[in-house]
Amino acid sequence: MKKLYHSYLKLIMLTMVILLTSFNNDSSAQCTASFNWNYAAAPDSSVIQFIDMSSTSPGTIIDWFWDYGDGTSDSSQNPVHSFRFPGIYTVCLTVTTDLGCTDTLCMSVMIPSVGIPFIDIVFFGPDSISSIFCTSPANAQFMLQGQTNGFSTTDSVLIEVNYGDGNDTTFYLWNPQNFFFTQWIYSYANAGTYTAQVIVSGRGVADTMISVPIVVNSNCGPLAGTVYLDNNTDCIFNSGDTPLAGINISLSTGGNIVALTHTDINGVYSFNVPNGPLYEIRVHQNNWYGGNYVVNCPAGGNFIVSTVPSSGNDFYLSCPAGFDLTGTVTLSGIIPGRTGRVCVFAYDRGCNAPSGQIKVILDPMLTALPDSQSSYTISGDTLIWNYTPSQNYWSYCANVMTSTSATLGDTACVTMLLEPVNGDTNPADNTVIQCAPVRTSWDPNDKLAFPEGEGPTNAIRPGTLIDFTIRFQNTGTAEAYDIYILDTLDRNFDLNSFEITGHSHPMSFNILTGDILRFTFNNIMLPDSNTNEPQSHGYVSYRIRPLSGTTHGTVLYNTAGIYFDYNPPVITNTTMHTIDFTLNVNNLTSNSDISIYPNPASDLIHLKWKTSEERKVELVNMQGSVILGLNSVSQMQTVKSNKLASGIYFLRIQSNTGISTHKIIIRR
Repeated sequence: MKKLYHSYLKLIMLTMVILLTSFNNDSSAQCTASFNWNYAAAPDSSVIQFIDMSSTSPGTIIDWFWDYGDGTSDSSQNPVHSFRFPGIYTVCLTVTTDLGCTDTLCMSVMIPSVGIPFIDIVFFGPDSISSIFCTSPANAQFMLQGQTNGFSTTDSVLIEVNYGDGNDTTFYLWNPQNFFFTQWIYSYANAGTYTAQVIVSGRGVADTMISVPIVVNSNCGPLAGTVYLDNNTDCIFNSGDTPLAGINISLSTGGNIVALTHTDINGVYSFNVPNGPLYEIRVHQNNWYGGNYVVNCPAGGNFIVSTVPSSGNDFYLSCPAGFDLTGTVTLSGIIPGRTGRVCVFAYDRGCNAPSGQIKVILDPMLTALPDSQSSYTISGDTLIWNYTPSQNYWSYCANVMTSTSATLGDTACVTMLLEPVNGDTNPADNTVIQCAPVRTSWDPNDKLAFPEGEGPTNAIRPGTLIDFTIRFQNTGTAEAYDIYILDTLDRNFDLNSFEITGHSHPMSFNILTGDILRFTFNNIMLPDSNTNEPQSHGYVSYRIRPLSGTTHGTVLYNTAGIYFDYNPPVITNTTMHTIDFTLNVNNLTSNSDISIYPNPASDLIHLKWKTSEERKVELVNMQGSVILGLNSVSQMQTVKSNKLASGIYFLRIQSNTGISTHKIIIRR
């Protein structure tokens, strides 16, 4: 089976955009260079139609200058240009207004080999986590996708499918320019093991792919049980206990997850599986977000089942006292003088969510923009959302303006504070800091990774938990009814550590064969950016760690494809991380010079340095106010914290070697 990201890497060249902005002579004038392009004479991909989409306010654009990157240029507004040779060209448009405003946009244009069509199948097989089916007739939903070149709008490709059971089918897909995609259902009438094959052909070229074996069993039965909230922790369903809906259950064989489901409104789950394999049923008590339950029974939180049918595989969970607030914050569109976006996703890992506030302290180069719907308030540099315990998670977004004094290479950071802190069982994760580079352009459909890693190889330590966020925007001309994301995991990621940490809209999730994550936003009705720009965005976030035992120097790649209705996918950038066993040796910082204990602290905070020198020590609260200051010249220093309220503070230490900051938690 071909990995999805192989083809994605081929398409990244088509989507790379670099924006270069120069200063304006008139500081009040704003102009934006923008253009689009398409193949003007397909299948001849060497002739490109360029369409000017630049804007200005105030003033009028009086000059257009096109640099085609092949030694030629043009000064017309919407030119057609013919490239003589295949390759990747950087095409730049510079616009100038009558007020002296100048802006430049550069875009990479790929000119493939003219007259040499190709077809490349990316994926073919059942659109499900497993290719094992029970009880004939078995309905298998097939998915086929791939990429093409050298096809015109009037062309088609022939799809020939042999299902491996003596039956086949033939159909056409029209207008396969650059990409083709289709889904259909086929019913296997009899039990057996089948291998399906597809051939895609057209314009004298073809590609073929064989699916994973499709197993239809006749000897099947249910693996079933119920998940209960066991309030008295006696592992018996009795008075005061309640069934739990929406709890995620996984089914594994041989250490590999083969099916995922969740409990219904009565707390019931069921898998229909063939007899024979040894199965492991496991409850995921963190439930993606909210409800970080404790498994009372069975011990270990799993059942091992050797025969089917099997019922009564019941899980008894209890909810820890108190609450534990945490979440994620994302930052996008940080461009000087432009509107960006801050989104928060907060949730309670416990079952007793309080009422409170979500605060985001903005970087000095960011300014909050008023909310027309009054969903948040602004207090100085802080965005504030109020939340109630009517649900276990809360998702909000706000628009921000980036200062015109911000420059390429700067980093904007925001801090999310989740309140209340008092009573939170783990206040350390109530504060989340997220940073994003200042750019001169940004793709609204992209993939972010945190941490990014150290140095040019994006080095990380073994076992590092990586947070990924896939962002998307409907930049079309109408509402998007359905959106789904296919994200191929590198084989060196541990699927058992996977956890969804946030999403902008209701969605469902499953895993396709080949470790492909699928996030589905059905009936999302996402408005287009021209109609409602603020509401045209969405995202999904998850975290995962590399497999234990991943060797030094292993490179982890990750790319996603975003599908808007039945349109070709929008391919994100590719993230990269390199496993580096020496990172903890190579990257010692000034933080290693000090020991701070205990942390969390109550009455006293002890500081210990390796050397004696003069230092200035300040204790700073979350509002940035210095509430305690002292000078130290010894290797040991004690700070009294008995009069401090519970919460998060920062120790700011200044010495001859620089300034370091350390987070301190005070717990009562």
